[in-house]
Amino acid sequence: MTAPSEIVLGIDGGGTSTRAILVSREGAMLGVGRAGPSNYHAVGIHATRAAIKTAAAQAWSNAGGGQTLCRSAFLGMAGVVGCRDAETLRTVAEELQLAEALQVDHDIRIALAGGVGEDEGVALIAGTGSSCYGRRADGRTHRAGGWGKLFDDAGGAYRIALDALDAATRALDGRGEQTVLTHHLFTALGLTDPDELPSALVADRGTHTAIAGLAPLVLDAADEGDPVATTILRSNADQLALMVEAVARALHWVDADSSATLRVVTAGSTVSAPLYRSHVIERVMARLGCNPVIESQMPPVLGAALLALRSLGPVTPSVRQQLARNTQDPRLR
Repeated sequence: MTAPSEIVLGIDGGGTSTRAILVSREGAMLGVGRAGPSNYHAVGIHATRAAIKTAAAQAWSNAGGGQTLCRSAFLGMAGVVGCRDAETLRTVAEELQLAEALQVDHDIRIALAGGVGEDEGVALIAGTGSSCYGRRADGRTHRAGGWGKLFDDAGGAYRIALDALDAATRALDGRGEQTVLTHHLFTALGLTDPDELPSALVADRGTHTAIAGLAPLVLDAADEGDPVATTILRSNADQLALMVEAVARALHWVDADSSATLRVVTAGSTVSAPLYRSHVIERVMARLGCNPVIESQMPPVLGAALLALRSLGPVTPSVRQQLARNTQDPRLR
């Protein structure tokens, strides 16, 4: 086992799952771990703490065990909007004694670091929720979205599923267009009587994560040619594109001299679905007049590891290349 002073920990805490990775100073992956959701606004601070602890412990076990402390850790966490959120989660990480040095930021930061492998670009996340973050090489940043499930998260799985439930109930009432979503949703929820829907959505099946889990049904319905499902996807895709446009404008990437340098990476289970991704790219092109969306070099959890390594000093191109090679490791799938 590598000496603790040469090991860093990266954590990607999302609304659906939490990933942890241990990496050597040279960029070699030593161990990985996975646990449940860790957006503390959605699941609570105790569940978040348990998820971080479990994922980190699994990573150490996967690396061969025997150690629990590393030199530096970077936690990219869903639900971090401001300094208070970051400090709350920093306290949790300190209590868990994850590393000698700790950094906590939002999960879009690690998506950008992993996606472009450097400091400049825009990252768009759409998993359970959604948010967008841009950073210029001179340190300027701007963020759009990410305000949470109560009044934002457009374009994420939770909002897509809510739109589908709204369309299904309107169809039942006769207030909206008929859609196969009604059948798909009620089958998935195990309901035979529409009147059971309200009680089902305040029980276990109505949790934030459970409702977000209905979003793939919208993709299925759109694949079947259902116009209501297609409209829901296009509307939500446009909201994601609007976030990208807002960030690009704030950081002056829409100028003629700057647009060529704009690179946008996407992350999250929802935007990774090919059909939905195509809608998002189409709407980004419509809003910006170009297609700046590129394939990510590394997943967000490796972006977290990269930022943890940077806290120890400059990261050489060879180390970045080694980190990127870890993407092919089956343990990350």
